[in-house]
Amino acid sequence: MRGNDEKVVEIEIERLHDFKNHPFKVQADSQMKELQDSISKYGILNPLIVRPRPEGFYEVISGHRRKYAAMELKYTKVLVIK
Repeated sequence: MRGNDEKVVEIEIERLHDFKNHPFKVQADSQMKELQDSISKYGILNPLIVRPRPEGFYEVISGHRRKYAAMELKYTKVLVIK
């Protein structure tokens, strides 16, 4: 962690918006299925990394695939580092 103001919190998925310039596209492929199976069995092991936006939501910096998988699995909240 970079500083004392970063913390792990649980946030509603609906408040997480994808970083629009993220260089990789999330795909519903066999690797996504494996990730979903892992999350179903063990949960999300690494929190997503987000940054707050002035509009009141959070922008996903790292964890786009985990967010997608969680949404597909009907999660309503995920752990994030903000």
